[in-house]
Amino acid sequence: VSQKKGLPHVIYCRLWRFPELQSHHELKPVEHCLYAFTSAREEVCVNPTTTP
Repeated sequence: VSQKKGLPHVIYCRLWRFPELQSHHELKPVEHCLYAFTSAREEVCVNPTTTP
């Protein structure tokens, strides 16, 4: 992942959960997540859900 261009949470989601994912705009955090991408923290959750 360190050699790939893109957002790490999007790359991980494509690898293990949503291979058809095109953009981070298609993801939304689960309600209880403290490390959502939109929270602008140093760490990012890699277990979001997709938007319908």
